[in-house]
Amino acid sequence: LTKEASPFVNSLPIINKDNSSQVCQSQRNPSVSKSSVINSKLSKPLLSSRINQPVQIQNAELNETQSQAIARPIQLAWVNEMKKIQSQGYNGYLNKRYFPRIKNKDVYIIEANHDEVMLMNGPYPFILKQRILSDKGHLSNEATANILLKLVGSRTKYIFLAHISEHNNTKELALKTVTDKLDEINFNHDNIILTDQYISLEMVEV
Repeated sequence: LTKEASPFVNSLPIINKDNSSQVCQSQRNPSVSKSSVINSKLSKPLLSSRINQPVQIQNAELNETQSQAIARPIQLAWVNEMKKIQSQGYNGYLNKRYFPRIKNKDVYIIEANHDEVMLMNGPYPFILKQRILSDKGHLSNEATANILLKLVGSRTKYIFLAHISEHNNTKELALKTVTDKLDEINFNHDNIILTDQYISLEMVEV
């Protein structure tokens, strides 16, 4: 599950060393040129997804929902016969109408982009700070913690905190904000995993 930006597209051959992966591109605002570039790097044809139109990949189903983000978002639900994964990012908020559809998944991949105090005291121009804090911006640590408290259920095994800002956040602060909130439901701290854009994670079995 990834964006169309060049760094992500260019990394596909590395990720897909054994040519076994299936890549699916959102078609909300499809780019023909990028589609051809992505296809040239894959052994399997590129699949296309559309809003609220599931795509079948072997025994799994990929669902995409609408977002308010300016940047093309990742807001996908990956469902197979046994496991359900929700990926949420590049949104200033998550509409409550989607909660019933994405509640109690096995895995959540969700951004904890910024701490609001660090953002306001940080180096970004004020207009950019306003956008980040808006509905079309990014989820703060506190917003993410509150969303997870409403979504995490008995089947939830892992939470991945993603898109942690280098300038307006720290991993420690993101983790503490989320763990403090999820202590209300006794979620295991060890199963909250911090992602890093420069470091690959170890394989996690769900």
